Amino acid sequence: KQDGLTWSEDENRITSDKLSEIRETINYDITLYPHANRWIYALDLPIKAPPKTELLSDYTLKAKKAIYKKKKYKLSSALSYKLTSKDFKDALMVDTQKNDKTYKALENIKALNADNYEKANMLLEFFKKQKISYSLKPSKLDDEDLMDSFLFEAKNGYCVHFASAFAKSARMLNIPSRVVTGYKADKESMVNNYLVVREKDAHSWVELYFDQRGWVRFEPTATALKTTQTLQEQVKSQRGFLQDLNLQFMYVKYLIDKWVLGYDRLKQLDILDSFLNDTVYMLKFIGSIIVVFIVSFLIFINIKNIKVKDEFMHEFYKLLRFLKKYGLQKKDNEAMQNFLQTAQCKLGISLERVSEMYHKHVYAKNIKDNNAQELKNEIDAIKSALKKR
Repeated sequence: KQDGLTWSEDENRITSDKLSEIRETINYDITLYPHANRWIYALDLPIKAPPKTELLSDYTLKAKKAIYKKKKYKLSSALSYKLTSKDFKDALMVDTQKNDKTYKALENIKALNADNYEKANMLLEFFKKQKISYSLKPSKLDDEDLMDSFLFEAKNGYCVHFASAFAKSARMLNIPSRVVTGYKADKESMVNNYLVVREKDAHSWVELYFDQRGWVRFEPTATALKTTQTLQEQVKSQRGFLQDLNLQFMYVKYLIDKWVLGYDRLKQLDILDSFLNDTVYMLKFIGSIIVVFIVSFLIFINIKNIKVKDEFMHEFYKLLRFLKKYGLQKKDNEAMQNFLQTAQCKLGISLERVSEMYHKHVYAKNIKDNNAQELKNEIDAIKSALKKR
């Protein structure tokens, strides 16, 4: 569902996807670190749920309980398949009254005597012609017409902007669409067959539905200007000796974890024998310990030297820390608007003004310089109201 600003699942509706025509599968292991949510990550698409998890009707995995401990599990996934659905009510939902500039620009494609797949590829070409730059620091957008502002004014953004605009544009062409969020790992983060997937690898793309093909993945971010660095290229340009060393360390740590999680008497003896008789192995082990101290020290120094550049967000984070005292903590995948509404209901005090100020600051243009002070005053008023109870 799309309300003009955010994308969300309809909690009262069950998505029913059907997986068929599986042509290629892969078996693999995953070591998942705690993230305080129920999501279980997998390669696209998991075929069967591991123990204590469930495979949902949209082929995502969820654990029975939130993940607070490191978890290791085996999975099988389909890499080549056909995914079909029957209900496209939400997948065609779009407000054509807003973003009328985009709607008019797409009329030529819509009027063509072509099938939806051809129109989808024309839409990709339309995005390329807009010459939009990829940027991790995009310009502010007009929150009344976000898509028009992105495509024709700001002309820069990151994967979320591209995916959202492309999905809504497809719906304007009567092509069912949905935004998909996940992770796009970088092969530069691979050692042997070990791949590190980090939070910064988070990515958004789009799936469009065609009668004969089912859901087909489209990558609208790839239409960005080639002269602009992609996220992965920016990451690569920042890679250095310490990053490469850290990757090697994580690989060694993974091997140790693998031994420990699958520990038996024979493995104990093998490890001891390698440590006593293999000089290279022993040096790697000692080196790994040294790396832990070096990396920990550098992380500590970086965190210590972080300076707040955005005064508004500095004040806003103070509010989030304050709300933790009342048992209210925003989840990683939770929209800020939903979190503030939940906090408002639990505390019995209005947070609508705070929500409005936050979304204006993050998404709108022409922000006033005194917004940080206004927010501070609003937070002080909230604290005073709660203390009087």
